Amino acid sequence: MEKKITVAQILPDLYEGGVERGTVDLSKYLVEHDVNALVISGGGPMVSQLEAIGCRHLKLNVGEKKPATLFSIRKLQEIILAEKIDIIHARSRVPAWVAYLALKLMKKTQRPKFITTFHGFYSVNKYSEIMTKGEVVIAVSHVIRKHIEENYKISSGKIQVISRGLDTSIFSKNNVAIDRQQQLLQRWNLPQDDIPLIMIPGRVSSWKGQDVFIKCLALIKKLPWKAVVVGGYEKGSRYTERLHALVRESGLEQRVHFVGTCTDMPAAYNLASVIVSASSGQPEAFGRIAIEAQAMEVPIIATAHGGSLETVLDENSGYLVKPGDHEDMAGKIQLVLEDANRATRMGIKGRDNVMRNFSLERMCSQTVDVYKKILS
Repeated sequence: MEKKITVAQILPDLYEGGVERGTVDLSKYLVEHDVNALVISGGGPMVSQLEAIGCRHLKLNVGEKKPATLFSIRKLQEIILAEKIDIIHARSRVPAWVAYLALKLMKKTQRPKFITTFHGFYSVNKYSEIMTKGEVVIAVSHVIRKHIEENYKISSGKIQVISRGLDTSIFSKNNVAIDRQQQLLQRWNLPQDDIPLIMIPGRVSSWKGQDVFIKCLALIKKLPWKAVVVGGYEKGSRYTERLHALVRESGLEQRVHFVGTCTDMPAAYNLASVIVSASSGQPEAFGRIAIEAQAMEVPIIATAHGGSLETVLDENSGYLVKPGDHEDMAGKIQLVLEDANRATRMGIKGRDNVMRNFSLERMCSQTVDVYKKILS
């Protein structure tokens, strides 16, 4: 940009998650492109990542749905004036309300530009409507754009679709050392062999469809494979107990492994022969798993709704299946497992798809273009 500007992203906290990851990624890009980047949040373990890339973090309680959060309005105004913020970019609803009210109570000449990112299928009400109040509203997918247009009175010209992106140098099968894979296998207590590995990543919850996944595995028991459910789960919860019961009833105790949270997903993907995204209730707003798998050149089986319709090239980089249809899912997994050449072709096409449409560079440059436009 011609003039060095100050951009402040504001979100509830900096614990691991898609919104938080995108905030850090964009901050890195801004710093590298001579933008004064700030992040305002309640803090968290990812603050150290921000500071390591040269982005300043300002701690402020902007994430709790409590009356006490309103006291942050005045403090945010002080930050805006002291830091001479040009753009404030809200990524969640409570921070968006804090920022919106702070700006409304300031003189017009003192107000920075206000941008919001609509990250998901928020409940449709006045509380969520705040995410449409940005001078530009960034939607993370076309399906989210449609959700906004169908539920809120907003000019379609105000909405900018910017798909989420990922670092294709990190998510690259050629950049994962073999020892990282071996460490995962040891941690998961799995043998290092040539048996195909089927993987379903994502937090264990009924929304993510791990039950559908297990039902589909029961239909392909005659094939050689092992499966891992990768993601945090609540021990003893009703849903977790239901999943374990499904595994026992299907006779899959020795083949399906719940391995918990994984901090090295590129290495995990590199172990897999096929990745499954089985969300069967509410669709994914975007679906990061689908592009991560494709970037790693692993065929992806995903449910045909929400963001997957935009990220997965059906019958090219993977397959789209009917939500909740475990028979359809089983059939598509079998197609991949029984044809190594097909799997290789899908992997190559998936990587190309991500490089062209879902790279981190593309996401960040499009966001900066929005910043330039709103300031011009």
